[in-house]
Amino acid sequence: MKLQKSIIFLLFSIIVGLFNSCVQGEKNVVNKSDINYSKEEIQKARALFITPDSLRSPEEKVLFRQIIKAHKIKNGKIEIAVDKKEWEEKGLPGIYYDILIMDVNDLNNFLDSQPISLSEKQIIFDSFREYQ
Repeated sequence: MKLQKSIIFLLFSIIVGLFNSCVQGEKNVVNKSDINYSKEEIQKARALFITPDSLRSPEEKVLFRQIIKAHKIKNGKIEIAVDKKEWEEKGLPGIYYDILIMDVNDLNNFLDSQPISLSEKQIIFDSFREYQ
């Protein structure tokens, strides 16, 4: 159980690290496809993911759970299960979708590029499923 929590923490730490790498200098551009957000918008969106559950407001907890539930594991990769239109129809802010699309792709590329065994990946994916 403690190992699973550690793996979940590691997974979200990687995602947070990827959020940090998305900010590109003075341009305040968050991704490669010219979707622009101000530095303040990015920081506010990122804060949701780095704030512990115990310090989140009830609204933030609901939003965070909705975001986590919008992910799925398919063919050994984490994916966002809905497109941007469906995401926004569910009442989720588009900035989270845009940032998560990039970060999920970066996370999958990272996992593919590391010498991680299939059983280790399975532990990560099982922990992710349990957290959902």
